[in-house]
Amino acid sequence: MSEEANAALAEMRRQSDAQNKMMKRLVNINIVTCLVCACILIITSFAALTLGPRIHKLVTQAQGLTTQLELVMQDLQTVSRELSDADLDGMLRNVDELVKQSQSGISTAMEKVGAIDIQSLNNAIADLNRIIKPLAGLFGKD
Repeated sequence: MSEEANAALAEMRRQSDAQNKMMKRLVNINIVTCLVCACILIITSFAALTLGPRIHKLVTQAQGLTTQLELVMQDLQTVSRELSDADLDGMLRNVDELVKQSQSGISTAMEKVGAIDIQSLNNAIADLNRIIKPLAGLFGKD
């Protein structure tokens, strides 16, 4: 064989060895990539299995809260509508008039209580007691 052929074969061998090294690196990179993908798959599967029921429970609770919030909003709208329909000024005027009438009635009653002659009342009670005592004796109640 000639020197050129040997050089060409040596060059081909060198290129073949370089390609083999590159292929081994690619195989190793593919193995690492497969392992990483398998780990990611295992982690996401585990997360889906463990977190799935919790997320479902949270979503169900959120739906229940949404329903309750809708009911509260409807109640607030009803109360708001009733308050806007109510005649608050008229009610306050009626309460004010009621307080004034009560104050007037209490003042009149206090004047009448103040006008009572306590001495005359005590005398009337004593007279009544003198009259009833003999009648109580007739019925056997002393």
